[in-house]
Amino acid sequence: TPVIKVYPNPTTSKLIIDLPIFQDNISISIYDLQGKLIESLQYKNTEVNSTQTINLKNYNSGVYLLNISYNQYHQVYRIIKN
Repeated sequence: TPVIKVYPNPTTSKLIIDLPIFQDNISISIYDLQGKLIESLQYKNTEVNSTQTINLKNYNSGVYLLNISYNQYHQVYRIIKN
């Protein structure tokens, strides 16, 4: 399983996601702790070692769940927004 890096965490404005793999379709969803979908992003045909940046500047301070999925891979990261 490839190592996906999500940083900085905690963050104050932006979140960087390093994707070390090529995929036709990567889904990234952000939820609050009540399970409400805050943002949903789709990336098509990502290049190997691509980097995606998500702007969290307008998010309230708190804890969020970042869900990254593609093919059979599914990973959830706990993100702290200061």
